Amino acid sequence: IGARTAAADPQHSAMDRFISALGRISSAMAPLSLDRPSGLVAAQLRQIIQDNGVLFEKKLADIATAAGFDHGRGQRTAAAAERLPVLISQDVKPQLLLLKSILSSSASDLKTALGIDSKAAVFLHRAADRMLGHIERQQEQIAARAQPNEPLLLFGHMVSMQDQGAPVQLKVYYPKKGRLEGQPNRHRIALLLQMDRLGMVRADIAALDGTLHVHFFVQDEATAQRFRQNIETVRRPLGADFDEVVVKVLVSIDKIAEFHEEDRNDETPGRIDLKA
Repeated sequence: IGARTAAADPQHSAMDRFISALGRISSAMAPLSLDRPSGLVAAQLRQIIQDNGVLFEKKLADIATAAGFDHGRGQRTAAAAERLPVLISQDVKPQLLLLKSILSSSASDLKTALGIDSKAAVFLHRAADRMLGHIERQQEQIAARAQPNEPLLLFGHMVSMQDQGAPVQLKVYYPKKGRLEGQPNRHRIALLLQMDRLGMVRADIAALDGTLHVHFFVQDEATAQRFRQNIETVRRPLGADFDEVVVKVLVSIDKIAEFHEEDRNDETPGRIDLKA
């Protein structure tokens, strides 16, 4: 993919593609900043979760299916031609493959095109290799541990936060297309964060039939009161996207403690624990 992407983009120099790939990879690894409008925070978080490389082949297959890809002749429709460059430019995995392809040039070519010496090229090439290896191990875990009758797949993420030492621990539950009849098409998110003044806070978020349910679990009643006083700051920006937003604040040390254990039971749907 990396070599084909470079060959298909002759109007841009190796330097342009190199800088673009590094920028996209750096953006994916950037800490999440909450000191911005909620729309920008949501967009960055969506990028961290969806474009980290793990789902690249799945998204590629979805594009091919939606565009009516002709497997016999290997032809792409106009729709695929439009969506494919967007996927390649946004997802980390093809950018890592592109970076490796560029860095596989001879030392003299790298010096001429990029102005970097062989040591820097080797360092970057190995770093890209390690990141790709990490992504591919995650994909292998998904294939090995997913059960056909389970309605949900669980992905775990560690999200670095700007101006905060401890990362946010995030679990995203995806409803499977092949779930059994009667099983709800319910998207779920659970997150755990260590806040300097409020202690450990867990938030469970689920969307079902146009209603968004947000449950906060905190360690003491004083913290719960602070959250309840600011419920509208959570409900208001979400109201435009859902028919109803239900926000509850509960004191439960046990629920916070269960964050790491509840998905390890073999009876739990989607028992996949990945770190991205």
